[in-house]
Amino acid sequence: MGAVADGAGSAKYSHIGSKIAVETALKYLSKISEYLQKRKGFWQRASQALSEIEAKKLFAKTVNQVIAELKNQAANNDYSVQDLACTLLVFMFLLLGLSR
Repeated sequence: MGAVADGAGSAKYSHIGSKIAVETALKYLSKISEYLQKRKGFWQRASQALSEIEAKKLFAKTVNQVIAELKNQAANNDYSVQDLACTLLVFMFLLLGLSR
């Protein structure tokens, strides 16, 4: 998994928003991955990638976590959430069908 963000040039604290967005997304996805490994053994049994619906749900939840954290940061520092504007790209991949 990975994430990268680029701050909006017009946003005063976009560098902070970018950092928070990446850290929050990776933290959330890491927790999901750990849960699936420990509780369900999902990654070991997976024979195919997530369905489009599953992927959309996962990324929607990730974005919601990021938005909540950006709102929290803005509220705690007395500035607008728009001051943290950034573009966030997130990805996950699953290696399937590898043989020696």
